[in-house]
Amino acid sequence: MSSTLLEEQLKALTQVERLKSLTGVEREADGLHEILGRKSTNAMQAIIGRKTILEALPKGDISLRAPTAMKVSDKRKVEAEVGFHVPAKKPPASGTTEVKDTLHISSEMIATLDSPAFEIKAITPEQQPIAEGYPTVWAWNVEAKESGEQLLTATVYALVG
Repeated sequence: MSSTLLEEQLKALTQVERLKSLTGVEREADGLHEILGRKSTNAMQAIIGRKTILEALPKGDISLRAPTAMKVSDKRKVEAEVGFHVPAKKPPASGTTEVKDTLHISSEMIATLDSPAFEIKAITPEQQPIAEGYPTVWAWNVEAKESGEQLLTATVYALVG
């Protein structure tokens, strides 16, 4: 539920309570409850509709490639590749770990990379188009800031209207 909808509901409930306490006019307060109920129903329908849209999106492939090991101050490249009917790619270079999976894809997607243990600088735009038969690659330069085993979190968003 969006924060705007929550704010509207809070305002409406506040108005209901104000009407009840100031005027005692239950009929007007009930009218506001009815409006609030319609907004909640509309929001729920929108949420269910989005779920249906997301589940109907085609499945594509994702490949994440990152260094297997780094030392503090080492700088390396991390990549996320998304494709729909894209030919298989060569195995990753030595010293690189690759993780493959499938995900729902859309014609425009966003990919981000986060970790408190690395300085991360995007090489490619965060939002990119997806086309059948062509890989879409997001790339980041990462610099290790901490020693020990660390985690990089890649998040990929399918954009839907």
